[in-house]
Amino acid sequence: ATLKRLLSRIADFDHQDSSKMLSPPDQVVTDILKSKEWGGIPLLNGISSIPILRPDGAIFTEPGFDAVSGIYYSPPEGFSLPEIPENPSDDDLKAAVRIIFEPFREFPFTGPSDWAHTLAYLITLLMRFIIKGNIPGFAANANRQGVGKTRIPELGSLIVLGWKEDLIPPTNDDDEWRKKI
Repeated sequence: ATLKRLLSRIADFDHQDSSKMLSPPDQVVTDILKSKEWGGIPLLNGISSIPILRPDGAIFTEPGFDAVSGIYYSPPEGFSLPEIPENPSDDDLKAAVRIIFEPFREFPFTGPSDWAHTLAYLITLLMRFIIKGNIPGFAANANRQGVGKTRIPELGSLIVLGWKEDLIPPTNDDDEWRKKI
């Protein structure tokens, strides 16, 4: 489902008998997923709607394929990245933290660990492509109903990825958990 959604964002699919745009055909998605090598075509490790953080700390900001990371960067239409200082000052960092946390300021966090976990979630999303291996899973928890615990992962994925990620609702059935994970 994710590959199909990403393909529909970066390519137009149509049919000679129709003037409307179509979803990527299942066969195209299946062929891409099954193919291990495409002679002369570099390996595509992912598609990103945000600038790409490379393992060396550099940030790839030009739309298109990044040969270093193997990621295709396709920013949303009209997206404009503000200039990022090469050596940010303490004031630059404090301003960035304020901007990052602004959407979360009305959440009823009970202490610094709530803010730390939220920041860890955002950083993990941002660094996903440069982490080799597994990344931690995150669970939203709350001290009472109705405080917006599902909004944190939704906001986080909107901020970092540009869209809301699908969330997995909890279940008490171990077999169901295994299927979902």
